[in-house]
Amino acid sequence: MIKSKKYLRAILYYCLLAVLSITLIANLVWPAQKTVKPKIAIILDDAGSPGKYYKELYSLPSKVTVAIIPGTTWAKKVAEESRKRGYEVIGHIPMEPIKEKANKASIIHTGLDETQINKRLDNFIKMLPGIDGINNHMGSKVSIHRPTLEAIMKDLKRRKMFMIDSATHWRSIIPRVAKEYNVPCLINNQFLDGTQDEKIIEKNILKIMKLAKKRGYAVGIGHVPRATTLKVLKKIMLEYKDQVDFVGVSEIIYKEKTEEVQSSTLDVKEKNKLDM
Repeated sequence: MIKSKKYLRAILYYCLLAVLSITLIANLVWPAQKTVKPKIAIILDDAGSPGKYYKELYSLPSKVTVAIIPGTTWAKKVAEESRKRGYEVIGHIPMEPIKEKANKASIIHTGLDETQINKRLDNFIKMLPGIDGINNHMGSKVSIHRPTLEAIMKDLKRRKMFMIDSATHWRSIIPRVAKEYNVPCLINNQFLDGTQDEKIIEKNILKIMKLAKKRGYAVGIGHVPRATTLKVLKKIMLEYKDQVDFVGVSEIIYKEKTEEVQSSTLDVKEKNKLDM
């Protein structure tokens, strides 16, 4: 009886050893696949002016990219606070629009030559030390004007900086010119807050989430001064934190295989409303 018990124990021991060995070998040969969540970069434009909405901005639970207008009163303060919270900071560079009147003395416009553009861009970037990239504030006219864009891209290439096309004009050639000059570029896939209707903002965020799940990443633009946007964004970030990764734009631009020349996902009706 004692011998049979010892025999059974020995069999169980060797069976267990065999199972563990097989499991170990299987893990070495076929390592467990790590689930990679789709990435979403939310850019929040128009930061830098004084306001109460920064409390909502700094309470966001996931990473965002804060686009600061150079020269605004709180530009330096917002950049510092955003970085403390792990957010990314880029320059939101004022550029000439088609429809709106803008002070040409304080923007990049199509009447400037290359030297003037370089000087103006240099001034803007110096106001926001430490940034790695920019996007356009307004800029619908600049985004379809090749000579101006070529001057911008030459400058960005020299600085090793990236460009985000805010997609303020449906015929924008920013991605094409960026590619010609080997400047990393991403396109805004969706404006989130053309209205302050919570349901529409949520619908727009879910739209880019769907795109991200399809191709691995997506980019959306909202605005810091719009409290409703920040409220809805916080809710979505908490609700979908296990399904997607909210990241800074540089994490997509440098780590994903992005298509530099691509179409924005903005539909035709929305495109026709833009031209900012």
